[in-house]
Amino acid sequence: MLFFILFYNLNVENFIFQSFVYVNIVCYVNGKQKDNNFLDLNMSKCKNFHGGYFFKKFVGTPKGNIVATERIVNWEKIAQSSKEWENLSIDVLKKIIQESHFPLPLDQDVKGFVIRALESHPFRMSATHWIQGRWDDAVIGLQILQKLFVNCPIYIGCDSSDSSFYKKMEKAIAPLDKVFVYRLKAKYPQELDELLYESMVRVSLPAGGKPSDVGYYVLNIEDLLAIHDAVVVGKPYLERMVFLYGNGFTVNFGLKLTMGTPLKKALEPYFSTAEEVRLLEGNALTGEVITEETLVKHETRMVTCLKEDRRRGFLFFLRPGFFVDSFSRTFASWFVPTSRKLDTNLHGEERPCIQCSYCENVCPRSLLPNLMHRYCSHEMEEEALAIGMRKCLDCKLCSYVCPSKIEKNFKAIVEKLDAENDSKQ
Repeated sequence: MLFFILFYNLNVENFIFQSFVYVNIVCYVNGKQKDNNFLDLNMSKCKNFHGGYFFKKFVGTPKGNIVATERIVNWEKIAQSSKEWENLSIDVLKKIIQESHFPLPLDQDVKGFVIRALESHPFRMSATHWIQGRWDDAVIGLQILQKLFVNCPIYIGCDSSDSSFYKKMEKAIAPLDKVFVYRLKAKYPQELDELLYESMVRVSLPAGGKPSDVGYYVLNIEDLLAIHDAVVVGKPYLERMVFLYGNGFTVNFGLKLTMGTPLKKALEPYFSTAEEVRLLEGNALTGEVITEETLVKHETRMVTCLKEDRRRGFLFFLRPGFFVDSFSRTFASWFVPTSRKLDTNLHGEERPCIQCSYCENVCPRSLLPNLMHRYCSHEMEEEALAIGMRKCLDCKLCSYVCPSKIEKNFKAIVEKLDAENDSKQ
């Protein structure tokens, strides 16, 4: 026990140091390397986000193989689609996309696109699995996007540790103009739309704003394949690639599910009904609980299944914790390379805030979650707004690292206040 107390004290300085560390990003523009240090204010209007958290390897990460289920065989080919898509006019391309029902902002004032090709949540996997070997088709999807939205830059953010994906993407986009590939640290919540935009476009969003508010739209890397299939193959947007994350599934791979399919029913063959599990549409931190009414839609791309665990561990705080993920670095898992296990057990009950500042250290918006929580718990929401509560991204990282098990829902509070103000007007 004394060892862990000393180990904890020795790492207090690391928390202070981490709060001032920013990520250096290597940007490749048409195959040419440029070092962009976000600490250089002459090169960037905003720095890479403060805080964040690097998740280690967790049990339940997908292997990348795809299993097609409920595949639609007899779909009607879209008229005017062609392998000779270069000869099609912009109006024809727009008509094809509209008939495919793929949600592109064709009628909006688009200034650029941000493409997500990385994951930073606990069960993150390589973006290569989303491409499924169809690199040429992805490049054609990029070219179609460029033709539809003339002079609009396209920013692709990939994991800096995923060298295989980056090298293939670098080679693929070499002949393209105004396509920029950034290697970003997969530090959660880098995958969020707002942080992807700010990291690559290097322009800060207003408090509570989204990239679409300033004319930038975020696509996933696999969306390029859907664009290709619509224009070149003539295939309507009928299927969604969905990967299964978490140790609650008996197997972890990808499914191709038909749009509108009841999601829970489609997943039943892949988790044990003998055990109680929690199904989430999205990642383990921000995912929404899947109900019988949840359907497969465009936003559905990942499902997380965690085992329900309400057991109270005897003297849990005295155990070495070889499989425990903790921000405090007081468990053996910090220096032993083991795969962490994630379930729904909080391993304790909610307690008063101890002012450890963990939430401040990890907050990507440099907010003070502990102080905002204190304000909100005393019905002082206006004071919380005054110190930036509207900037909250709702990434739930402050709740994840909290040793007092305090769940924070600042975005929900802001939305409630806005609704109340609207009703008064």
